[in-house]
Amino acid sequence: MPKERFVEKLVLLIVVSSVFFPGVMINDFSIRIDDFLVFVSFPILFFLKKSVSNSKVSIRFLLVIVSLIFSTFFGYMMLGVPVSIRDFNELIRLSKPLLLLIIIHYCDKDFLKVHLIKFFQFGTIVIFAFAFLEFFNVLGFRKVLSLLYSNERYLFDGNYRILLTSANPNVAAAIVLYFILYQLTSFILNRNKMIPFFLMMLLLLVLLMTSSRTILLAFVLVFGLGMLGLLKTQKLLSIVVFVLVGGFTVGLVQYFSYLSIGFETFASGNNGSMLIRYQNWEEAILLFKESPVFGWGPAKAMHETVVDGEHFLLLRRFGIIGYSLIILLLSSGISLFFKSKKVLLDTLDQKIVYISFYSIFGILVLMVTNNFFSSYQLMLLYVLILSIAEHKVNLAKRKSV
Repeated sequence: MPKERFVEKLVLLIVVSSVFFPGVMINDFSIRIDDFLVFVSFPILFFLKKSVSNSKVSIRFLLVIVSLIFSTFFGYMMLGVPVSIRDFNELIRLSKPLLLLIIIHYCDKDFLKVHLIKFFQFGTIVIFAFAFLEFFNVLGFRKVLSLLYSNERYLFDGNYRILLTSANPNVAAAIVLYFILYQLTSFILNRNKMIPFFLMMLLLLVLLMTSSRTILLAFVLVFGLGMLGLLKTQKLLSIVVFVLVGGFTVGLVQYFSYLSIGFETFASGNNGSMLIRYQNWEEAILLFKESPVFGWGPAKAMHETVVDGEHFLLLRRFGIIGYSLIILLLSSGISLFFKSKKVLLDTLDQKIVYISFYSIFGILVLMVTNNFFSSYQLMLLYVLILSIAEHKVNLAKRKSV
């Protein structure tokens, strides 16, 4: 491995392992490969030379971590929260994407960009292959994935919810959404639109196989935004594609009973999982009102860890200040998108910027019922996307002066 590419390949391995590799069980304790690689490789940076990089994304993330630490000690000193090693483990885990961002600063962003695009291209094939094998249980593939990634089976009314390379179908759906966003941006930006359209439809089918209602709604939002943007330049195409994708989705939902029955019971107010979530959200909001500014910290020895809605979990744990800083960090792609409109970027750079932009809208929807910021698998890929997008926009801005 060439010395000058060691750090770049390390970053790519960390991101790929976070999405596709299972954890390793050691004495009933699961250790993720990406966790090990990030924390073990971080000291290597002290032996490398690097000029200081002006990264707003990194500064925002640093502010987030400072805020989370402050909330934790505020809970201990002012609210009587019992000190727990689990809280510090949580803070360390939440700091992992920041460490990756720092490592990325030592990298050639062009090298990372090209290989990130390849990751999305080849990853699309892997995702569809895994989905097909798992959904139809070819050669007992479900059991293989269950042993590697999760001990649970997700069956509903005889229908199976695929896990892919995750511990539950909702995380699997979020991973699929990343690849859908790549194909969506390729459809918008490429001259040849047939291939990305076809691949996007295949991935949409995979998304339906996960039967994640929240991520399906997230897809509807980001796809609608994409077609709205395309409407300005290719009106007829955007309308035709919107109708085709909408008809495809509505036509197939009825064959996935977890989705169809879930939407029906939600509309009638009788959805059991949502009723439980409402109760969890109400409890989180009540605790948030007791400490609205700084929150309680993780407080794992005192509060329930499962809230089934990250917006409410973050508000309870870190208050309005911590929550606002996290949303500001996650929303970095919006400002990068509008800045990119004022500079010249090549097509690959535009794709990365577009993905960073569309992602935030899917993320905000996802966080209503699931975790993203504190997810084991979803955050590292996003910070890589943000870091490359920020670098490319800033570089193009400097060249245009």
